[in-house]
Amino acid sequence: MLSSRSLECFQQSVSIALMFTITITTMLACRDNPKLAPGVFKTIIWATFLQGLAVIVTALGVSLPSWVGIEPRTHSIAALIGVACATALGRCYRRRYYAVAGVLTVIIGAGLSRTSTAAALVVMYLGLAAGASWKRLLAGILFVAALYVLWIQFIFPLAVVRARLSYGDQALTVGDVTISSMGRRVLWAHLLEGAMDSPLWGHGIATSRAIGLQFSGGLGHPHNDYLRVFYEYGLFGLSIWLLSYLTILRRLIANWTKLERRGSPSAMFASGAALSVLGFMMVMITDNAMVYYFALAPLACVVGTGLAASSRRWNVAFLRSQPARGVQRMLRRTALVKRGVLSAGATPVTR
Repeated sequence: MLSSRSLECFQQSVSIALMFTITITTMLACRDNPKLAPGVFKTIIWATFLQGLAVIVTALGVSLPSWVGIEPRTHSIAALIGVACATALGRCYRRRYYAVAGVLTVIIGAGLSRTSTAAALVVMYLGLAAGASWKRLLAGILFVAALYVLWIQFIFPLAVVRARLSYGDQALTVGDVTISSMGRRVLWAHLLEGAMDSPLWGHGIATSRAIGLQFSGGLGHPHNDYLRVFYEYGLFGLSIWLLSYLTILRRLIANWTKLERRGSPSAMFASGAALSVLGFMMVMITDNAMVYYFALAPLACVVGTGLAASSRRWNVAFLRSQPARGVQRMLRRTALVKRGVLSAGATPVTR
């Protein structure tokens, strides 16, 4: 039998290898066959949407097979990637995907994951409003505000939500509401104190689990991936880890802005990937996202797709692979026809 630390070492190693392998594989596959790119996004959107419906059905007391069910707050991390993808498709393809993103956000909120709900709202707002005219900025504000009002009026008053906010330690206060940190505040203090004993190189892989088991009532995981990496790998490892995420995010944002300036519909893949990485980095503040395979796998697929969509030649190949009606819709959504780059009935050509 493997010890708990050995299992943790294996889990972290597999998660890193999984992220790297799926990202590279998806990037190469989409680069060679651009027709796959929309399928990657749509599969993730509808998979998380259907899983969200399963979460709701289970909450209503309906018994589902064990392979279908998933813990609501666990689902919210994967659903956040679905929100980013749906927002990106709504931005550059069909507006109805904004509604899908909104429904997914409500499901995340109903799952009582506070950080994931906040991250979903930020992702939706940035997807609606980034680099846009004042009309889109206003639309983004109104849409997110509507979701917030829905949460306050219909979800927040529920007893189960109040219990979730006030259960355990009353570590935080927002207005007249006291909010529980679920033991995280005590755990993080011990992790930070222990990390300072070896700040440069850390204590080694999977050592944070022992602190979690000792001071968090059996939580085990640190529930903060930044502190986890700092404690286990020190400042050296944390710097490399953060630099990797920020480099990927910077590249995706550069692709997004470059493609949108050109009026290229493939900007939706770069924007969806950038928003997914940003949302993922937000939930890592209070969760263990870096070891959740069910969230890492779709994130890697989205990032690989976003990295593939980076050149004019790829965009032309992508447009040629789509049905004529879909191409015209995407061109209208990205104002490519309006800018005079292509006429509405023209066939894209390589430049």
